[in-house]
Formats: sequence, structure tokens, C-alpha cells
Amino acid sequence: MTYNFHYLTNEIRNLMVEELEKDLADGNHYLSKNFNSLGDKKCLEIAKNEILNGDEDSFANSLTDNSCFDEKNREGRTVPKNAAELYAHNEFNRFYMRAIARKAINDSKDLIVYRAKESSSPRSESEVLLGKIISPIKLLEDLRNNYFIEKAFGLAKPNSGLSVTFN
Repeated sequence: MTYNFHYLTNEIRNLMVEELEKDLADGNHYLSKNFNSLGDKKCLEIAKNEILNGDEDSFANSLTDNSCFDEKNREGRTVPKNAAELYAHNEFNRFYMRAIARKAINDSKDLIVYRAKESSSPRSESEVLLGKIISPIKLLEDLRNNYFIEKAFGLAKPNSGLSVTFN
């Protein structure tokens, strides 16, 4: 596991799946623009399986093993070699943070930002967020409604390495 998720329990995994299913029901699930047609079809099945039984790395490996990417995307652009890793790590962490936020709301706890993935050269904007106490209600709302936008307290950026834990 590349990330150090403090509370990746069966309860949290089930909440992660509920969040994935919420996105599907709401028509909000993000599919990578780099997926090929097979990736579009298989991603959700792979995501659910890896949330329940794997981690962010096995998710990336499953995307690669299932040929979800071609060398070029539909726009004719070269797909980065690490496209599966970027997508899987970010999605797994987003659903993990949403699940942790739901549990924190249920348990009347706040959340605190921590570095879940080590970085040899962390971004200064990520470093500023470390140790910040945040509202689980606001975080859950932001993560449900915003994707790759300067929302979600800056935690949803690809490769940030940041996640949340209970305060």
C-alpha cells in the first residue's frame, strides 16, 4: 500500500462503496478521459472490488491488467504511463475521505489533515494543510460535489498525498 490509511476497516470500506454507489445513482461518478471503452465499462466493477478487497495499488494494477487504457486517449493525446496509478490513488483516497467524514459525522468528531503518502518534494500548498482541523460535514459536501477543483479543502488534488483522520 502506497498510502497509509489509518482506519481502512471493513466498516470504512462499506461506507466507501456506499459513496461510490451514491455517485452512480446521482450520475456523478468520474470516469477518466484517458479510459478506453473497456475502461469505461469495467472501471466501476473494478473500483467496487478493490474498495472492498484491495487498496489503491491493487486498484491501479487491476485497471492496467484489465487493459482500461490505450496509448492514446479519445482526443488523440498520449496517455501518461502512470494514468492508472493517478486515477486509482486519487479515487480510492476520495472515497476513503468521504467514508471517514461520514463516520466522523456519526461519531461527532472533527477531522485532521495528515500526509498519507510520503513525498520527497511536497507542494507548499499541501504542507500548509497538514494538521488543519476541518469539519467532516463541509468536507463530505465538498468531496461529493467537486472534482479536481480548488474545493475539498485542497485535499482532492491528484498526487497531493494528503488525507484525513479523526481528530
